[in-house]
Amino acid sequence: GSKFYPQHTFTQTLGDCTAQLADLKALVMALEHTDPDQLTLIVCDSYYCIQSFN
Repeated sequence: GSKFYPQHTFTQTLGDCTAQLADLKALVMALEHTDPDQLTLIVCDSYYCIQSFN
């Protein structure tokens, strides 16, 4: 699966972005209770990922 990093990267390709977002739902469910802080970072990264292609 995809790996997620806390730093914001704006150099992702559209393919990377799409793959990341496809994995997001399952990852959110897994992290909801185990690591909420990391979950917040992932959601922020995904938001910036979406914005960079809008």
